[in-house]
Amino acid sequence: MRIIQSLAVPILTSLFSDAVAQSPKRDTLPAPTATIGKAFTRVGSVRSLSDGRALVLDVGDRSLFLVDWMKGTAVQVGREGKGPAEYTNPTALIALPNDSTLIIDAGLGRWLLMHEARIVGTVTADAPALRAGARAPFAGDDAGMLYEIRGANPAQTFGGNATVSTGGPAKADSAWLLRVTRKSGRVDSIVRVQLRPSRVAMSMGSDGTSSFRVEINPLAVGEQAALAHDGTIAIARLNPYRVDWLRRGGTRLLGKPLPFERVTVSDREKLAALTRLAESQGRARKEPTAVPDWPGTMPPFLAGSVLIASDGTAWIRRTPLAGNSESTYDIISSRDQLVGRVRMKPQEVVVGFNGPHLFSVIIDDDGLQHLRRHPMPRH
Repeated sequence: MRIIQSLAVPILTSLFSDAVAQSPKRDTLPAPTATIGKAFTRVGSVRSLSDGRALVLDVGDRSLFLVDWMKGTAVQVGREGKGPAEYTNPTALIALPNDSTLIIDAGLGRWLLMHEARIVGTVTADAPALRAGARAPFAGDDAGMLYEIRGANPAQTFGGNATVSTGGPAKADSAWLLRVTRKSGRVDSIVRVQLRPSRVAMSMGSDGTSSFRVEINPLAVGEQAALAHDGTIAIARLNPYRVDWLRRGGTRLLGKPLPFERVTVSDREKLAALTRLAESQGRARKEPTAVPDWPGTMPPFLAGSVLIASDGTAWIRRTPLAGNSESTYDIISSRDQLVGRVRMKPQEVVVGFNGPHLFSVIIDDDGLQHLRRHPMPRH
């Protein structure tokens, strides 16, 4: 059994007492300067290359594309299958140094290694990091480390988003933010985080076979982490809403509470949340009574809402409220200052950054996503 080593780190409280009191600059998303002609089902990862092109993972279609912003084109890379340069369920792109990228293939329990726009190798299930349990890392750094959020139960690894309960109401659980050495498989625990609650529902068919599905309330959320280029980790916390910063050297900065007004999860908010989910997936909307485990209050952010920009700021998409005609991103600097807010249309979502550029998708009436590139807003 591998022993997980906890890292003792110095803890600092924020030295910037005006972080919450200040009035952050409010801005709108600049108009796009480039668009891609292809419509995507659900963009899961965008990984920029040094020549300006980008790899785009469509987790809805389980396909990988090379995007050329100058031409406005998207060309598929690899294909679905179990052979070399093939994947069955790609879930994330992990940026590595020198234009290298890992494709996390949850379906086959392996990774594919890319250089620039080519798949050049396979990391099999017997590789040290995979044997150490690193099935769903969310980031990698230039020192050969991978980062993952994982619960004590193997079923609690869902890209750092969920914990599974098989009976009774779903409840939040804690897990570790882990650092895994790719070469040796060594695992170090860094800090505890709260996972997204969910439950497993079992059904029995007429032929006696059983099936399982994971049920997650659309307003259930866990704490999320993102990695900056310099190795700093940002952790979006829930109680209170804040961002903690973990420096590569070991120093931990505990963020001050950010402005957040608690709103009761009313029937109107439930209906609005299910409508947004249905529109984003291009599916029929469920009724609130058909969805279990509604929280008592609206969370400050939802799953998949935390990104790190090229300048090291954390971008957090706030939970939209019923009747609101826009969505808002909080921008927090690594010095724990709320430096800006960007207002966007409800159907617009930020999916990545590259230097002076921001990447977004806009979701049409059919639930399809259209990828765009914008100049970064100033803050």
